[in-house]
Amino acid sequence: MLICMLLRKITEMLLVSKL
Repeated sequence: MLICMLLRKITEMLLVSKL
C-alpha cells in the first residue's frame, strides 16, 4: 500500500515536471 502511494506521488511529480 505504501509503495502504491509512493508510486503515485512519483508519477504526479513526473507529470508536473513534463508540464
